[in-house]
Amino acid sequence: MRDSFENQIPDTTAYKEWLGVVGSMMAAVAICAVLFAGGIILM
Repeated sequence: MRDSFENQIPDTTAYKEWLGVVGSMMAAVAICAVLFAGGIILM
């Protein structure tokens, strides 16, 4: 009974890793956009 219950739990490790990578890239793009916009305003 315990084995059949454990087999139905989905493995979300790959999804969490992908979400972390994409989230990090989006954060880096957002930071660069803010810095670039600030540089244009200061010119």
